[in-house]
Amino acid sequence: MRILFASLLLGLSASAQAQAPRIISLGGGITELVCALDACDKIVAVDTSSTFPESLKALPKVGYARSLSVEGIVALKPTMVLLDVDAGPPHVIKQLETLKVPITFINGGSKLEDARTRIKEVAAALGKPDKGEKLLKDFDTKIAKLSSYQNEKVKKRVLFIYARGGKHLMVAGDNTAVSTLLSLMGAQNAIQGIDGFKPLTAEAVAAAKPDVILMTESGAESIGGREAVFALPGVKITPAGANKKLFLDSDLELLTIGPRTADVIEAMHTELGLKG
Repeated sequence: MRILFASLLLGLSASAQAQAPRIISLGGGITELVCALDACDKIVAVDTSSTFPESLKALPKVGYARSLSVEGIVALKPTMVLLDVDAGPPHVIKQLETLKVPITFINGGSKLEDARTRIKEVAAALGKPDKGEKLLKDFDTKIAKLSSYQNEKVKKRVLFIYARGGKHLMVAGDNTAVSTLLSLMGAQNAIQGIDGFKPLTAEAVAAAKPDVILMTESGAESIGGREAVFALPGVKITPAGANKKLFLDSDLELLTIGPRTADVIEAMHTELGLKG
């Protein structure tokens, strides 16, 4: 193993100096920004959460951003690895740093200001500050156009359920991308008083009284589809369950604040029948 790592390190050092950019982008939100900044063609590998644009599907995958392996990354001889501060596991990040893999950490937060910082950081890493400023201006312009949504007199209560199979069910509280989306959309997060994601309970769902259930498409599929969502503990007796109100979208669009966030919010706003 030590001989392998030493060989990989020698190859990595030489390639970083001599080759054209070889980017490994880890995290769907980061990868989307790389492509929005016209550097998609420099990406040689991504993680499994990097699903947009479609062209990324043809690239090698190095695992999920929070369960990476050293060998898969180093073998590709990257000149740059972009990842957020929550990437891991920690011992893999430490090994990559020991091997002097060129890592750049990017803000992984879920608020609007985090998204703005993320645009600036990715643009700086790519050496494209001017393109970054343009993208940031476009982002802010689109978000500003949503301001009327936040004046809703009656805010619909929306419950986000994160699912990875029937035994892994969570609800989203404050300080999540979901809470940012709902605020911008003029809706109310049906789950109040919790931070981040917490396990779903029938009592919490019933007490939340959501008008709408919000989930990722893959999450709904993992538990059996739309009808299975309405059979989850506590859902049937809520307004959302009674009226079969469910909105689905991709993981990337619901769990990351990025260049397409305003478009996602407009689609949700229309689908949920809100005014504004």
